[in-house]
Amino acid sequence: HQMRTPLTVANFGIQTLLTKEEAGEQKELALSISKSTSRAITILDDILIALDVIEGTFVWKKDLVDMSTVIKPIIDAFADKTIEKKLHFTYLAPESQLGMCEVDAKKVSYALEKILDNALIFTREGGSIEAGLNQPEAGWVSFWVKDTGIGIPEKEQSRVFNSFFRASNAFKLFQNASGVSLFIAKAYLEGQGCQIGFESKEDLGSTFWIRLPVKA
Repeated sequence: HQMRTPLTVANFGIQTLLTKEEAGEQKELALSISKSTSRAITILDDILIALDVIEGTFVWKKDLVDMSTVIKPIIDAFADKTIEKKLHFTYLAPESQLGMCEVDAKKVSYALEKILDNALIFTREGGSIEAGLNQPEAGWVSFWVKDTGIGIPEKEQSRVFNSFFRASNAFKLFQNASGVSLFIAKAYLEGQGCQIGFESKEDLGSTFWIRLPVKA
């Protein structure tokens, strides 16, 4: 936490500069620094969360929620990101009312965001991402993300949910990551009776899915 404070202060200062009328090159430099600082804060936050998971010091705050409501702002924000990267994005919303889930919405949201972010990072410009939410069976609500990204090498797939693991092809494409987001997502989900899994083929893409139990 002592490391996070100076990064946050620095980022605040940069954001303040960006609100002023600066010359083009100065503003571009400030924007680049801001993005790098924000990324560093995110990585540090993930590492701190991973330590909480390893030590078992986090707490649950469960509520009865409609996953359609939980996921809407996440999907809206993600759609904007796909436009920036020139990706084709489709969201398949549920066609009928979903059953209510008793979960920690904040922790489920973390898992949803990280799965979507990975699809965004590892799908090249011009590729496609599909996400959906439905209730294929009475007792479960399902969410999935399918992409046409780089995929995960078969021999490395058994370690995907390990802490600090990064696939070899992922590291070549994107170095600035913590390697703990899926480790945290799995702990957050399975710790409250949810499930997470995936299918992937290298160079063809991946599909990650989450299942959440419906409150009886």
